[in-house]
Amino acid sequence: MIEYVQLSKAITPDMEGDAIGGSVNFITKAAPIKRTLNVNVGAGYNNQAQRPTASASVLFGDRIAQGKFGYMISGTYWTRNWGTDNYEMVYDEDTKAIDNLQLRDYLGQRTTYGANVGFEYEPNANNKFTVRGMYTQFMADESAAEQTFNFNEGTMDLRVRNGVTGISLYGGEINGEHRFGNGRLKLDWKLASYTADMKNLPSDYVDTNRSNAGYYMATFSGAADYGNLASDGKKYLDIDAPTGYTGDHYDNVQPHLNSPVNRGDMALSSLYDIRSESFERDFIGQLDLSYNANEKMKFKAGGKFKRINLERGSPMYIYTSLGSYYGAPDYMTNYDEREFPARGGFLSEMDEPYNDVLMNPIELDELNTLFSEENLNSEYNGRPLFNHTIRDENAPGSAGGFYDGHEQVAAAYLMGEFDLSAKFKLIAGARYEHSFLEYNGNAVEEDAGGNETVKKVTNKNNYGSFLPMAHIKYSPKDNLNLKFAYTRTLARPNFSDLNPTETVSVISNPPTISRGNINLEPTYSNNFDLMGEYFFENVGLLSGGVFYKSLSNLIYNARSFETIDGTTYRVTEPKNSENGWLAGFEVGINKRLDFLPGFWSGFGVEANYTFADSEMEVPEYSYDTNGDVVVSTAKEKIPNQSNHIFNAALFYEKGIVSVRVAGNYKGAALAVVQGNPDDYCWYDENFTMDMTASVSLTKKLRLYLELNNLTNAPLRYYHGRTDRPEQTEYYSLRGMLGVNYTIF
Repeated sequence: MIEYVQLSKAITPDMEGDAIGGSVNFITKAAPIKRTLNVNVGAGYNNQAQRPTASASVLFGDRIAQGKFGYMISGTYWTRNWGTDNYEMVYDEDTKAIDNLQLRDYLGQRTTYGANVGFEYEPNANNKFTVRGMYTQFMADESAAEQTFNFNEGTMDLRVRNGVTGISLYGGEINGEHRFGNGRLKLDWKLASYTADMKNLPSDYVDTNRSNAGYYMATFSGAADYGNLASDGKKYLDIDAPTGYTGDHYDNVQPHLNSPVNRGDMALSSLYDIRSESFERDFIGQLDLSYNANEKMKFKAGGKFKRINLERGSPMYIYTSLGSYYGAPDYMTNYDEREFPARGGFLSEMDEPYNDVLMNPIELDELNTLFSEENLNSEYNGRPLFNHTIRDENAPGSAGGFYDGHEQVAAAYLMGEFDLSAKFKLIAGARYEHSFLEYNGNAVEEDAGGNETVKKVTNKNNYGSFLPMAHIKYSPKDNLNLKFAYTRTLARPNFSDLNPTETVSVISNPPTISRGNINLEPTYSNNFDLMGEYFFENVGLLSGGVFYKSLSNLIYNARSFETIDGTTYRVTEPKNSENGWLAGFEVGINKRLDFLPGFWSGFGVEANYTFADSEMEVPEYSYDTNGDVVVSTAKEKIPNQSNHIFNAALFYEKGIVSVRVAGNYKGAALAVVQGNPDDYCWYDENFTMDMTASVSLTKKLRLYLELNNLTNAPLRYYHGRTDRPEQTEYYSLRGMLGVNYTIF
């Protein structure tokens, strides 16, 4: 259904201004040129999950009424099993002691199915109407077993969870194209509405007769006697170890249990039923008017209105087990167990270093027993075995997670394209965007007696953005272009970042609080780009350029820790920095080696490299001689920006065969600002490889193969330095083999 991809590194005024990094726009077909029926079927395997994947799609389209009316209908089904093994560590920000070690095994199945329709009516050469519609259902069934060694507390937890998340996407749009005055005046318009509805769906493991489906977690806890602790009773890596203590190396951190912990030592501590709900509906109206004054001069003007409505809430039902308090603990041995590790082992990439301490979790079917009404309302000697806590919009501790609101953006632009000479072309103009935000949420107020009440609050914000732009293109030769562009763009805060209240999550370890900030300002960037393009005589391109971005109000996620009612939470809150910049250069080549003889002429290369450096100003905290906190300004890298990015592909295309092997390298990047630089969370460097191949057996029948993650490179985050990991996660190899058949 995708006709072409529109990529713009430097935007023009007729494009949305929220595009600091450029713009990517997928243009979809509404109807084919001629009758088309295409069928695609594929099957694959995920090595981490050791389970299959499958996909299928069909597309039919045609033109009738002498080509004036066209239509296209397509359907898609895709199911893929997935799995990950990972270990995570949480550190004390002051001492760098390891608070806990988490071993996590995930398995899941993601299923997508949907349909797209398109209609096109062209009554004459000057008018065309297009209608598109789509519906997609996405379902993610996820289960996990998590074993946590709490070194500071002398305990061990084993948590089992399962849930199904469903997302429905549906909507449509209608477009019109009209030409007047012998085609010199063109009017384009669009009306569209799209909806995304997310909620939990019934699980195969928990009774579907419950009033609402949720995400279910059961945690068992027991005492653990840890060895190899420092004199202060804490555990450290070797790089952070106090004098006289030898800590573990970062890639083999062991709990060093003085005595084994068995399933009969682990008692039920809590049950969580979490229900996530999110609803978003977008409305879009757009009008563009272009006028060709003559062969060398063209003007364009237009406007766009977009409104996003959003509702979110995540009620949580917590059942704290009182069995141990009553002297009647509910041990794991009361429930059926499942073998663990299974399906290829756990962290086999690291030679399975934790097999001696891993514990078999309960079967997922046992969640149905644990969350049954009979169990949740059971008693011991006339007293309830569970303390029930509801965290909804009426509870002070969770009211902030429930809100609704809308965002409106109204934009207008004016631009001109001028052929100054046979070699020079100028595009210049400006865009103005006005943004209005309104959020309705909940605030918690506390009176003099310490009593908390929840009250409805409304927060509003609005701002205008003037975005001038200019592009100059110089073509000294037909196959050589030099381009210079100045553009001013912005990056609006994410919708969830603007929520004026806060959301609490207990799924992570430690529990987290995510706070919004209604006063966030958009990031503005003055962009300067200089690019050169050389087109080879045959197909191919050599390009290079330099860029500089001057940034203000840069948005970053600040992280800290807070202790509330005895529980330590990791708090994340978006903030604006003062100023920043991003600069660098890029080079690229795309060339078929057709100058080679015979067989070798089918080879080709694609490669690009980008170097970027950046800086932003963020607060830094220290203590003076009196022990008071002193806030100063530090200069740090911009989050999510790597110094080095490299992509390379070697391909072969000749006759009926096509093969492509591609590699992607991304250097380390700052992920989260937390505390001081030695505590910042970084995304580690990463190199991945993929391969695709196809053979055209006939003009209509093609076999294809796709292999992903050939290097099995882990997703890795570290704490301040590379040998202090926060998270290391492996996904293993996955692949797909299929057939594509174009019937006509």
